Amino acid sequence: MKMINEILKTEIKELYDEGNKLLEDFSCDIVIQYQIWYSKTHRIVSAIIPERLYDFESQYDIKKGNLTIHGYFTSVDTFEGILENKKDRAIKCFAIQLGILKSCLNMIDYRLKNIKDLVQADLFDNQLDAAKNLLKNGYIRASGAICGVVLETHFKSVLLNHNLKPNKKKIHLSDYNELLKNEDIYDIATWRKIQYLSDIRNKCDHDKGIEPTKEELEDLIKGCEAVIKTIY
Repeated sequence: MKMINEILKTEIKELYDEGNKLLEDFSCDIVIQYQIWYSKTHRIVSAIIPERLYDFESQYDIKKGNLTIHGYFTSVDTFEGILENKKDRAIKCFAIQLGILKSCLNMIDYRLKNIKDLVQADLFDNQLDAAKNLLKNGYIRASGAICGVVLETHFKSVLLNHNLKPNKKKIHLSDYNELLKNEDIYDIATWRKIQYLSDIRNKCDHDKGIEPTKEELEDLIKGCEAVIKTIY
């Protein structure tokens, strides 16, 4: 995801620089270069800030006639004053498009994070559904193991969101819980609840003659669902 982020940022910066050069030499002679630029930029805007796509398109809108960039490029007027007015309007329209493109740089991290969160949330839902099915069919330990993976994966994201790093390479669920409590990400009451979930998960992962119960696994699944929806 980070690599995609950097690739898109580079492409946007290149398009922005290209657009500024076209703006400096703005005339009917750049129509072909502009059309290529418009097509590339349209794709970026539609992907990153689709709510601004209409604003971007309207600066070129064919239906608005002489009031847009298209109106200037297709002008048949020969009077210098009229042409200059159309050019001034077209330059303003192009400047607006450049501004919209530039705003994509400010939004790209936010958008990609949202995409990542949505994908991860969908993955968690599927994994917890699998845990419920395993529990229903009597596979208690396997159900608990899946819940443990969900919790640890979620807490990795929580650490990233708060720019936190664990103080050791191999970190367990209880370690995440301790670190997040110490950093005041949540209170003692929440810490106790997550420690309880961690204890159930440990019963599932370690065969020490103590069998986890169905009721404990039901608590673990419900606890997982609550954690991924309330702790960020």
